[in-house]
Amino acid sequence: VTVAISSASDKTDEQATVYVLDNTGKMLYSQKQTTASPSQLDLSAYSAGIYYIKVAIGKEELFYKVTKAK
Repeated sequence: VTVAISSASDKTDEQATVYVLDNTGKMLYSQKQTTASPSQLDLSAYSAGIYYIKVAIGKEELFYKVTKAK
């Protein structure tokens, strides 16, 4: 999964934290990155199912639902 983050502000180098959560909300993984460049999340180690990608930039939080097939 590629995560490309852009901020609502004019800054292009803000710090963001990307989390992978399972369907119960348990955090499985996190990484810090800047909003200037996309990053790859490797979900191959996880079982098939529904996961949520949470992106936090300052006080702003975005959630994305990802379904991983077998």
